[in-house]
Amino acid sequence: MTMTESQVRHEIKDINLAPQGKKQIEWANKDMPVLQLIRERFAKEKTL
Repeated sequence: MTMTESQVRHEIKDINLAPQGKKQIEWANKDMPVLQLIRERFAKEKTL
């Protein structure tokens, strides 16, 4: 069974923090290249 976006429940405490979170994700992608390797590995294995 796969879950579509409409089936995933999210609880957002403060949407105003979204821009800061996006910047942190971009920083991690740029400064932590191992994350891309992990992402690729799990995309192949489809663990979730």
